[in-house]
Formats: sequence, structure tokens, C-alpha cells
Amino acid sequence: MTKPLVLILARLGMVNVAAQNVGQIKKLDGDVRLNRNQAERPLAVGEWLQQADTIMTGTTGSVGITFIDNSRFSASPNTTLDLQSFQL
Repeated sequence: MTKPLVLILARLGMVNVAAQNVGQIKKLDGDVRLNRNQAERPLAVGEWLQQADTIMTGTTGSVGITFIDNSRFSASPNTTLDLQSFQL
């Protein structure tokens, strides 16, 4: 069973955030992938996330993210997280 698409909506004031870091991978287990600019690759602990990134966990994957406002998010297996925008 797949999880529903999760949208994180945000905005960084008046600053152009096209390539700004909005969060960091703090915990990762199993298959967790990043889709950025139409290119998909595995993620690693410590990597920074940007607005418009998509994070996908596989059947064995889970991830913990801390955003730049110190909010935290965790995702279990078979989840897709679409970081469409970020707001402080």
C-alpha cells in the first residue's frame, strides 16, 4: 500500500529560493531517493534538500528531515514527499 503524496508548502520571504537549502537529511534507513531537476539518485545522511525536490522512500526506506526553521518531518516506507515551496 502506498502512502498519499505529501506536500510541504513554504516560502522564504522575498528571497528567490530556486536553489536555496530548505532542509537536511538527519536520519535515513533503507531505500531513500531524491529527484531533483528530473534526475533521480540515492540520498545520504547530511545532504541538503532544496525547494522543488521530491524525496521517495522504497519498501524498506524511512527518512528524517530537519528543515531550516527547525521543524522536523519523518516518512515511513512507500512515501513520496514533494517539496513544492517553503515558508518561514
